[in-house]
Amino acid sequence: MKTGTKGTLILVATFAIGIVVGALLEATLARDRIERLRGFRGARQFAPRIEQILQPRDEEQARAIREVLDRAAERNAEIFRRARDDMQSLIDSLRAELEPLLDEQQLQRLDRLGRGPKEQPFEGEPPRRRPGGRPLPRDQPPF
Repeated sequence: MKTGTKGTLILVATFAIGIVVGALLEATLARDRIERLRGFRGARQFAPRIEQILQPRDEEQARAIREVLDRAAERNAEIFRRARDDMQSLIDSLRAELEPLLDEQQLQRLDRLGRGPKEQPFEGEPPRRRPGGRPLPRDQPPF
């Protein structure tokens, strides 16, 4: 094999390896960001997560911080409730508008969308997975 061909193959292989490593790293970072954000959902998770991040100096500061965080957690929970209700209203009106255009199978898939993420995946979708990549049993919800 010629020296120029070897050099080209090494360059192409290095480039391909870089693409694969970059894609894997980006996927890992994205998953970590999503997991961090999940800690801020709901009143029960919101305040303890922020308190854990802040690491209060002493019990007095912890009590003062908790008071503020509890008020913020209530507002956060209300924002999530309203957003969930708004999304359900949108899906309901969308269904009503689309109903005359869709067949029964399409309507069933649309109805599954309105039920939220705890439902099983659509036919043809890959199975939902646990953190770490292991598939969930068919009868276990993903969350």
